Amino acid sequence: MMINARLDKAASSTWKAMFKSGRILVPADGWYEWLPMAGRKQPYFIQANSGPPIYFAGLSSARPDAPAHEPAPGVVFGFVLVTAPAESGMLDVHDRRPLVLTLEEARVWLDPATTLEEALHLANNAGKTSDDFHWHKVTPEMNRTGNNSPVFNDPIDADTPSAK
Repeated sequence: MMINARLDKAASSTWKAMFKSGRILVPADGWYEWLPMAGRKQPYFIQANSGPPIYFAGLSSARPDAPAHEPAPGVVFGFVLVTAPAESGMLDVHDRRPLVLTLEEARVWLDPATTLEEALHLANNAGKTSDDFHWHKVTPEMNRTGNNSPVFNDPIDADTPSAK
């Protein structure tokens, strides 16, 4: 199962059709990253300085313009997040991070008139920068399957060294 579509692989046959007609937005309050600390992984919650929502660029195998119907047996529609190279300064854990679009960029991303070339150009040249986000440590309780609470996004201490 794939959970992200690397922007540098966007023109490949795997993603090309979805970049043409399967562009979606995945709204969220933020996302989590884990940093190794003292032999364990400490979760951090990353969110926009402007507050929620944020708009992840995504791709889906479902066609938004297709008539609504039940998928054929064995057919599963899913989605992936588009990832771009990570900028230094934002919890330097991975070399990738989700592509977060501004509201205006999100409108262009979703516009059916946006061509494949325009979508690729947008994805490669747009998106919020690390200066647009802040982050803080959150409770490791959020790691447990089945746990789901908005308090898991709350800071657990004020001395988070990586926060902006």
